[in-house]
Amino acid sequence: MLNIFCILLICAQLHFLFSIFTVGLAFQSWLNRIWPSTTLTQTSYSSLLLPIALALYWNAAQFYIFYSTGLLSSKYILALKYSLDILTVITALTLNYSYTRNILRQVKAVIIRKATWCLGVIAFAIGLVSFYYFPYAFDNAQLAWTQHLVRPEISFWASSNYGQIGYSALIYYIGNLFDYIPLTTISSAFKPVLFILILLCCLYIFEQLQYKPLWLFSGFYFLILFFSAFGQWGAFITGKPSIYGVVLSMVFFASFLKPFKEIKFSEAHLYFSVAAFSGIIAIPYMVMFSVFLFLTSTERKTLIREFRNLTIIAFFPLFVAASYATSLSPTLVVIGLLISLLIISLLMNIDFDSAKNYQIFNNLFFLRRTAFLPLIGIVASYFLMPATLMPGSRSPFPLDGTTTLFEYLLHQDKRIAPVVIILGMIGAILLPFIVKRKDSFGIQALCIWPIATIVFVLIVVHLNIPLPLHPAIFWNIIKDVVQWYGGPLFGLLMLLLIVQGFVLFKQRIKEARLLPFNKDSIVRFVGIFLSTAIFLGHVGYFQKTLAYRSPTFTSIGGHGNPDYALLAEHIWSHPGVRTFIVTDNSSQSSSTGVMGQVIRHHGSNPVKFNQAQNIDNWLGRLEKEQRFWILIDNSHVATFFEWLDRQKGSSEYAMPLDHNTRHLFFVKLDQRGESTPPSFVERNYELGTWVKFNNGENGWIYSSFGWTEPGSWGSWTVGNEALLTMALDKSSSSSDILLSAKTRAFIRDVHPRLDVDVIVNGEQVAQWEFVHGQADDGARTAILPASLVNKQSPLQITFSIPNAKSLAELGLGGDQRQFGLGMRELRLSEINSSQ
Repeated sequence: MLNIFCILLICAQLHFLFSIFTVGLAFQSWLNRIWPSTTLTQTSYSSLLLPIALALYWNAAQFYIFYSTGLLSSKYILALKYSLDILTVITALTLNYSYTRNILRQVKAVIIRKATWCLGVIAFAIGLVSFYYFPYAFDNAQLAWTQHLVRPEISFWASSNYGQIGYSALIYYIGNLFDYIPLTTISSAFKPVLFILILLCCLYIFEQLQYKPLWLFSGFYFLILFFSAFGQWGAFITGKPSIYGVVLSMVFFASFLKPFKEIKFSEAHLYFSVAAFSGIIAIPYMVMFSVFLFLTSTERKTLIREFRNLTIIAFFPLFVAASYATSLSPTLVVIGLLISLLIISLLMNIDFDSAKNYQIFNNLFFLRRTAFLPLIGIVASYFLMPATLMPGSRSPFPLDGTTTLFEYLLHQDKRIAPVVIILGMIGAILLPFIVKRKDSFGIQALCIWPIATIVFVLIVVHLNIPLPLHPAIFWNIIKDVVQWYGGPLFGLLMLLLIVQGFVLFKQRIKEARLLPFNKDSIVRFVGIFLSTAIFLGHVGYFQKTLAYRSPTFTSIGGHGNPDYALLAEHIWSHPGVRTFIVTDNSSQSSSTGVMGQVIRHHGSNPVKFNQAQNIDNWLGRLEKEQRFWILIDNSHVATFFEWLDRQKGSSEYAMPLDHNTRHLFFVKLDQRGESTPPSFVERNYELGTWVKFNNGENGWIYSSFGWTEPGSWGSWTVGNEALLTMALDKSSSSSDILLSAKTRAFIRDVHPRLDVDVIVNGEQVAQWEFVHGQADDGARTAILPASLVNKQSPLQITFSIPNAKSLAELGLGGDQRQFGLGMRELRLSEINSSQ
């Protein structure tokens, strides 16, 4: 298993390095020859970001063409894709060798910087740790659609959209190469390069701002991103597709954080286009940012011309994204984009008086109005927030008349530290008063657009304006401001407020001549100290989040839960096989929960039977199947075993799930003969560890069958036999094993005695006796000989209770279940010579 992980990880990094970087360098060399104005005049982090963006654009366009023409279904798609990429690189080296060498020289100069490789090693290491602890990525619609393309036998899980084409273009080919591994794990192999991309975004932002030392501010900002929902849940844990779009959109925003004359619009347009390909959710934010960029700038005529060029360059990704995100036909999408392009072109004919605009722009009233737009938005949304964004149902978050925007921002996602949100909002209000207006119109737009986007959506919802969008998109636009932009945006505004405040403070101190020797080391020290204190307070907020919890699993295809990880792994072993769910619950959602998502994602859409249906009916339905999965409530397991024995079929017993309330089986009826006993899932156990069987603990995972759902004290055996299955960490130990248990017995006046035979790997090793009325603390032991322990793996411990009784049999109630041994805790430990 580890070898597969390593090979997958290496292939994912090589795929990114070649297809997304090397090919991008080739395209960049072509562009430098066609448009010399795009040649880099200085070594900057755009030397790394530009080729990545160019190749991502090419990769997405290439994938869309393959998908539209049906070439994706070809078994030669890998050869075709990499042949085109290799041809692109060879052509660039042949025809544009000098340009390519110049670009490579600039790239080398950036990579060997200490800020790049030192922080890069840290970012890459975080990605490796993420892949090891959380070897999955999860986005229902996105991965389900891409998985359906990789393996058509996996039933497509219908959703409101079909995913983001740029992300699918990144993972599809590796998924095709490793088609025997769930795409959730394939996607997670890209986490190391994802964190490198996040780091490059941080470095680029503070390079644009010209803050020094660059490594300090970039590293500090990277840590803020990592400890936000964006970094924790989005990148580290799930590696969601949305994160790629958010990162690239932040690079687009950062393109406008420098003085107007230094802005390279061609780069900004490229980042917009790639962000649109990589994440549909980023488009409304980039559009709103562009609108406020225009409103807060003195160079409006230039910006209108550039926005027209942007529409032309981003026409294709906007068309693809709009086709997926709306209910419009492709023809209507093209018409809409052409109309927007026409409107922007007409605006170019309006004569803007730059000098007059500059005077208006610096007017004190306008200054205050612009600065307080975020505050005005918060106040306005107070009256708009009580709205249901999902037509025909309640909103996924409580917009029901009790939630204000401020409460939503602070409490909708607990992983975002309130200090970042609060300081970010304060920064949005104060920064326009601190920074220089003429050179910082990009910062003005950053301060305004998040609140403006939310208010705009709420107005659309309240006025019931019919936009051609899926209902869920309204919800996504608001929640993503907090979840995915909360860390990047509010963290950046928080840092800008701190840094600009100290710059202003330093100037005032210098003017007052309060600093000796004309040095600002004291101010820098105070600034770093306070920034560190804020950061540590921020980190302290996360002590109960997933970042500080011990890893739960390292199994292929999991979903943040060791049982769902194993469930996914088992179901994936037989793709496309039908799944049946037998439950006493009335609704499928309550009976499966996340399990239902795992089943649909890795297998087929489940067929549900409930208590209202006659047991004979659903058993008759199963007789017509050849092979199938069945997820069955504990109360029906005995009936199912009896039926399976009559059918002379075989069953591979998978595992208990949901605290022993359900069990999963894979059944074979296509080769009926003698019934074969089920094999049990291996659950690793470390010798010397006490296993607790009460609810909230994990003892139930070893309870293969014959146990009740855990209670507050432990779990009862049900019936005459109960089995524990434990895979020991030392399978070939030469020492005997001591089994220690803390138990209780189901005995009463009318049932005064209980005998329990302890059977290990088929042989009896002890007999426990419980007598009503005798003082008994419930402590029991048994010695397991080494030869018996090594006889079979995993270790099977059976408790045989021939005189188990039910409450109904004893006349004490109506419960028909036969209770016997109650298990509180259990431990296996080696017996040394002293013992």
